[in-house]
Amino acid sequence: MITTIAIFIGSILGLIITSAFFSGSETALTAVSKARIRHLADEGDNRAKEVEKLISKQDKLISTLLVGNNLVNISASALLTFFVIKKFGDEYVWIGTLLLTIFIIIFAEIAPKSFAAKRPESIAYPASRILKVLTKYLGSFSEMLTNISNSLTGIKNNENYFSENLNRDELKSVLEKETKEVD
Repeated sequence: MITTIAIFIGSILGLIITSAFFSGSETALTAVSKARIRHLADEGDNRAKEVEKLISKQDKLISTLLVGNNLVNISASALLTFFVIKKFGDEYVWIGTLLLTIFIIIFAEIAPKSFAAKRPESIAYPASRILKVLTKYLGSFSEMLTNISNSLTGIKNNENYFSENLNRDELKSVLEKETKEVD
C-alpha cells in the first residue's frame, strides 16, 4: 500500500517536473536574444546553432511545447483523480483538483517561467537538446493540430506568428540596452 502511494506521488511529481520543463523551455526559447544566438552560432557555438535551429521553426516548437505540456498536465490530473477516487472516494476529487491546480500554477508555470525569463540562455541550451528530439517525434502530431487550429481561426500556415521586425526607435532602444549591459 505504501509502495502504491509512493508510486502515485512520484509519478505526479515527475509529471509536474516535466510540465515545469516545458513551461520554462517555452519562456527561455522565446526570450533568448535571437541576435546573440545568431552571433554565437556564427562563431561556431554548437549549442547556439541548436537553439537557432529550434527557434527558426518557432510555430512547430511552440505547438510541440504546448502539446507536451498539456499531455503531462492532463496525465497528472487523470492520475490524481484516479488515486483520490480509489483511496478516498469521489467526494474528495475537488480537493485533489484544487491542490494539483495550485501545484501546477506555482511549480510548473510561474516559477519555471520566472526563472527562465531571467536566465534564458542557461535554460535554452540544455532544453534545446531534449526539444530537438521531441519536435522530431511530436512535431508531426503538433503540426497537424496547429493546421486544424489555423484552419478554424483563419490563420494561413505560412503566416509569421512571431514578428521580429523592429522600427527605428525599437532598434535604437535594443542597441542602447545591449550597450549598457556590456559596460
